[in-house]
Amino acid sequence: MREKYSDDTSPQRRTATIVRRVPDTAVVE
Repeated sequence: MREKYSDDTSPQRRTATIVRRVPDTAVVE
């Protein structure tokens, strides 16, 4: 999973990762 974090350098990719970490919290807000 360290390879996926490397792609977090992009802002759009970081948002997608955060949304995946927060299943409903991010979607609800």
